[in-house]
Amino acid sequence: MSFANAILNDFSDIAALGALYDPNLSRMKAFSQLLKADIPCHQNFDQLVSENRPDTLIICTPDSTHDQLIELAFQNELDVIVEKPLTTTLEKVGKILRLEKIHQRRVTVAFNCRYMPLFLELKKLLMTKPIGEILSVNLEWSIDRYHGAEYFRRWHGELANSGGLLVHKSSHHFDLINWLLDDVPTDVSAFGSLQYFGWRPDKPYGRNCRSCDHRNSCPLVHRPDWEGMEPLYFQAEHEDGYYRDRCVFRPEIDIFDTMNVQVRYRRGTQLGYSLSTYSSSEGLKLSLTGTEGRIETEKFFRGSLTDSPNHAIRVGSGFGKTFQKRTLEIPPAEGAHSGGDIRMFGDLLGESDRNPWNQKADSEAGTMSCLIGIMANQSILSGRTERIPSCGQIMGATEDWSIPGRLPGQSSITLSRHEKLH
Repeated sequence: MSFANAILNDFSDIAALGALYDPNLSRMKAFSQLLKADIPCHQNFDQLVSENRPDTLIICTPDSTHDQLIELAFQNELDVIVEKPLTTTLEKVGKILRLEKIHQRRVTVAFNCRYMPLFLELKKLLMTKPIGEILSVNLEWSIDRYHGAEYFRRWHGELANSGGLLVHKSSHHFDLINWLLDDVPTDVSAFGSLQYFGWRPDKPYGRNCRSCDHRNSCPLVHRPDWEGMEPLYFQAEHEDGYYRDRCVFRPEIDIFDTMNVQVRYRRGTQLGYSLSTYSSSEGLKLSLTGTEGRIETEKFFRGSLTDSPNHAIRVGSGFGKTFQKRTLEIPPAEGAHSGGDIRMFGDLLGESDRNPWNQKADSEAGTMSCLIGIMANQSILSGRTERIPSCGQIMGATEDWSIPGRLPGQSSITLSRHEKLH
């Protein structure tokens, strides 16, 4: 909906929405009506291409299907804009990178954090090296219980669909740090658990909220809060069996709701990252410590626990008697995702690649962000620090392969097919 509205209302001078493609015809037609635009609906991709002659396919489907649709686009000589994450498994990452090289087409990944004014100003600041070389980064991201529940009642709650939140959600955050540091992650170690959502003997449980006996007492009952819920989902579920209001305590949930990750980068910087999905507040705290000082910022969307300015970057430099501090106030931006969406759409839909801050993310950026999450999941299961492969290693991957070049004292690991990893 965000992409479509942007094309129809904000960037109609540089882009046109030609057609929709989805296996669920009822949902597609409802989507077209919600847009208040007569958009052709197709269930046959060859017909879509022959009748509409598109240039680009925008993929906003469940994460595990991205590779299939990228392949379909490339076979029809289309470029691709794909919602984050790029994909969900090592095998699919390798497939996408190889297809991009074979077909000589382009994948661009939608990372709106790069376009939020707060983070763009931080990027500009870091390019001047105000705290010297960055040695340590800490990023704490909390999702409130209302927002968090959405991930567990939808398709995201199954690892096979989303790769878990370390891939689906955290790829946003990992890409942000990769971009700010302009560096490549090399190793990851992680812990994860399912502590709040998922099945418990003492929790209420039903197939979906509309038919549940506990709907009047459950604190997380789904209450539709926008006009599209009924036509897009409830009236379309007979075609594919997708229930938009599934129970957040159902036994099929197999992703984590509590995650802590440590990442090491090529130049030696270390990242400490945490994600929780059931907080009373929603927002982030970010700190970067360098050889000559420290930078701190935070942004809360709901339920802030601090009185500090919500759009400020605090810089401290020097030590002891030479210590100095300054605060950069960043005016709040209007629009979805703190003003990031509208800026991102303008950049992604435009033809120019000239951006001094490298905000348009290519397949390599998409790869490195989702690989942190994929290998963090592997680390949680193995109990070991895992090496993050390079794009070249992944493109040369076979069914079973080892990653060379581990640090002294670390044993090599063998990565098998993604079914075994899960």
